[in-house]
Parts: sequence; C-alpha cells; structure tokens
Amino acid sequence: MLEQIRMAKVIQRLYSRRVDDVVGETKRQLERLGIAKRLKGKRIAITAGSRGIARIAEIIKGVVEFVRFSGGEPFLFPAMGSHGGGRQRKGRSPSCGTTASPKNSSALPS
Repeated sequence: MLEQIRMAKVIQRLYSRRVDDVVGETKRQLERLGIAKRLKGKRIAITAGSRGIARIAEIIKGVVEFVRFSGGEPFLFPAMGSHGGGRQRKGRSPSCGTTASPKNSSALPS
C-alpha cells in the first residue's frame, strides 16, 4: 500500500566570514549589482524582516546610504506580518530598531 520513501543524506555547509564593517560591506555588495544609476531621482522603498539576521540595523543603514549616494530618496516602511499587527507602532519598527516615516526620507536605523 505505502510506497517506499526515497531519502538522501544532505550536508549543508554555510559560508561564513566575519564582517567588521557591515555598513561598508552592504554598500560594496549593492555597488556590485550595478543598480546605482537606476536609483537617481526615484523614491526607493526599503524594508526587511529581521528574523535571524544579525546586525540588521547596520545592513539597513548601508542600504539607505547607498540609495542616497546614488541620488535616490530612500524611505523605510515596516515589514511585519500578523505577528506584529501588520502595522508600524509609534514610528518604530520593533524588529530591527529603525525609525521610519514615509514623509521623512531621512529615516535611518537608530
């Protein structure tokens, strides 16, 4: 009745190296994508879930700085599901310590 389930042993090796300058490394990685000229003069929405992401505020700061340097106008908005009520609470994103406002493009991780 039941078919035999095929299984395979899988080994996962995660590459990991210490990154001391998270903001700088974030900007370097974004630069490698070659998207800077496409950001100029545009409003750019930035959001991120924080589950399992170490130093998320520094990563977001790097993204915001990259967008600004590229001539874009960054703004942060909450990325919460129903566990966070799906809305921002009093201007703060509890998941990553950022302050966000759609009217204030200068929102940066605090």
